[in-house]
Amino acid sequence: MRSSPLPMRLWVASGVVAHTLWTSAAPAMTYPLYIREWGLSTTQTTLVFAVYPAVVVLVMLFAGDLADHVGRRKAMLWGLAASGAGVALFAVATGLDTLIAGRVLMGVGVGLSAGPSAAAVAESAPDRRTGAAITVAAQAAGLIAALAIDGVMVEYAPFPLHLPFVVLLTVIALLFALTLRLETTRARPGRWRPHLPDLSGIGGAGLGVATIALVTAYAHGVMVAALGAQIAGSLVGSTSSTVNGLALALFPLAFGLVGLWLRVRDPRRGIFGGALSTATAMALLTASILTRELVFFVAATFVSGVGYALLVAAGFQIIDAGSTATDRAGRISFALLFAYLVSGALALALGWFATLTGLSISVFIGAGLMAALAAASVAGAWRQRPA
Repeated sequence: MRSSPLPMRLWVASGVVAHTLWTSAAPAMTYPLYIREWGLSTTQTTLVFAVYPAVVVLVMLFAGDLADHVGRRKAMLWGLAASGAGVALFAVATGLDTLIAGRVLMGVGVGLSAGPSAAAVAESAPDRRTGAAITVAAQAAGLIAALAIDGVMVEYAPFPLHLPFVVLLTVIALLFALTLRLETTRARPGRWRPHLPDLSGIGGAGLGVATIALVTAYAHGVMVAALGAQIAGSLVGSTSSTVNGLALALFPLAFGLVGLWLRVRDPRRGIFGGALSTATAMALLTASILTRELVFFVAATFVSGVGYALLVAAGFQIIDAGSTATDRAGRISFALLFAYLVSGALALALGWFATLTGLSISVFIGAGLMAALAAASVAGAWRQRPA
């Protein structure tokens, strides 16, 4: 007996999920060029990175459950429009001010579309585990595109500071057109006002464990997207943007493969495995700097991806298990709010330390903080009853 094809809504929503990670990491491979060609400092490039999660946090804080009121389709369209405007600014940028303005619009776009697209995937998938796996795989696809494709274009294509963003803008325009074709879903009745989502029913302890897991997972993005290219080039000694981009792309490749093939069945065990992978990855990253061996850096990015996949899948399953169709997007956005908040603060702090003490010391501090987050995830999950 042949299985029925997955609905178009699932494919389009997965594409919107992918765009959130591609947009998030879009400048990752161009940060070294901004430093070399525009004379920006590490503090300034990490500011460009950190503005994005800060705006995402604000949007999710005041409009986290907007999609529960206006519908998934409309919220995703608004988010794609804002993301596209931000990417367009990067495509024509000539200075720091334009980059920051673009990141603000990217943050608005992802803040509006991340929760609704993840909720639409969960609601369109055959079951909860499949929905979580598809979400992780879509995130992986977006991040692979941002790191691998952009890495090749930065080294070989003309206009490396602009062309990668033209490609992303084209993808966003296609997703916008496809989203327009989706059917309008039923929205919650009543007038929407900015407010925190209703968290009753999911349980404070369960939400706390899920949030810590997502915070730890998203902090990986700081080490990979904000600092990864600089670590590979300045500390490990790899001078090829293509090689560095492919090495960093192992991070999303790993969490995409793990998300699709492993399929976390027990969220508690998923958190244990994700925390262990996180600590191992940070040890490998430290070894790559101390020895200047690319093989350790490659291993670190791959194991980071494994940790990310396990933590994200576990976190989303915990939240999804206590949610309904009328509040799922709001609760996912509420948890992601803290993940983006911590990643933005971590990026700013590490950028400041890099300018003050040097990049290597900053990375060592970041690795230690990541290990501490992993320990906090284990402590929270340990107190929960097994699934």
